[in-house]
Amino acid sequence: MKPGELALFYHTGKEKAVVGIAEVLSASGKDVTIGPVKPLVEPVPLSVLKAKAATKNISVVKMGRLSVGALRDAEFAAVLKLGKTTL
Repeated sequence: MKPGELALFYHTGKEKAVVGIAEVLSASGKDVTIGPVKPLVEPVPLSVLKAKAATKNISVVKMGRLSVGALRDAEFAAVLKLGKTTL
């Protein structure tokens, strides 16, 4: 991850949903810092991500224990659309 790149913020636990957009603030290393950009208008539950063709192959969707993974631009856009959110 590089400073300035956007990331999706995902809640684990009971909710299991994408809930916001974050920005990478520091270069990758032991402790990557991200800062909030904005919440999604509607959270996107894991069940929805798994059910949609545009998002079902996202690495963190396919591998449950994975906490960080890259997204293609189209996947990022699809999650924002599902969350009724624009940048």
